[in-house]
This record gives sequence, structure tokens and C-alpha cells, in this order.
Amino acid sequence: MFNTVFFKLSIILLAINTLSACNPTEKTAEPVVTSTVFSCLTSQSSCVIDTELGQIRVEFSGETLQGKLKTELPFHIALQFEGINSADTLQGAQGHLEGITMFMGKVPVLFQQNKVGHRLVASSLLASCHKEVMQWRLWLQLEIIHAGGVKKQAVFIDFDSIQS
Repeated sequence: MFNTVFFKLSIILLAINTLSACNPTEKTAEPVVTSTVFSCLTSQSSCVIDTELGQIRVEFSGETLQGKLKTELPFHIALQFEGINSADTLQGAQGHLEGITMFMGKVPVLFQQNKVGHRLVASSLLASCHKEVMQWRLWLQLEIIHAGGVKKQAVFIDFDSIQS
């Protein structure tokens, strides 16, 4: 009994000592500066999506290379709605990202109201894959206030990412 307890305690102490001795290597890469300016990506299938109630503009903000979002770096998505009727407004949106080139699961995209720009903004991150360039699809479920009621509209756009 004593030997079993002593053996388990020795293993735990060895593991703690090993972990505390680890010294991760430091990267000397340039600091990442994320743009706060929203714009369309050149790899984007559409910047403006026409719906029956108006147009939705989808723009990105983050580190890009050759018109593609860099993977493994945070970025933002902004939705701006312009209704056919000036009283129509974009109340909310939810969505998810999924890989087209290679299915990598569904990444939820949660939008919040941005009071300054009167648009919805979400933050996200794309995983890296064995492919240098990967195509993604952003699925959106929009909630638009129209004539006193809420109308739901499903849309999507495609865009590319590139490994960082």
C-alpha cells in the first residue's frame, strides 16, 4: 500500500517538475496589426447581396494577403443593411462559417449591434488547413423589421483564406 502511494506521488512530482522546466520557444515574428477598416475582400463572391427587402453589404476587417483573410488571426465581419423602404431595419443576424475546400465543422458567428455605424459586427477566427488557400462559406440568417413585422432572410457568401 505504501509503495503504491509513494509511486503515485513520485509520478505526480516528476510531471510537475517536467512541466515547470519547460521553456516555450519565443517567436520573433512581426507584431500583427489588425485593420479597423471594413472592406470587401477581392476573393469574396459578393460584397452586396440583393434580398427582396433590400441590400446587405458584407465586409471584413483583419489581416489579409492577396485579397484573402489570413488564418489563425482574429478578424471581424460587418453587415450593413439598406432597405427598399427607409423604415426597414436589420434587427439581428446569426450565422456560421464552414469550409468548402475541406469541411472543418461549423464555426458559429455571433453578431452584435454596433451603435456607431448602425451595423452588425461579429468577431471570428479561421483554422489553418493543409491547403495554402482554402475557400469558406459564410451562412447568414438575417432578421429584418419590415412593415411592423420581422422577416427572416437566409443568404451566404464565399471567400478565401490563406495560411499565415
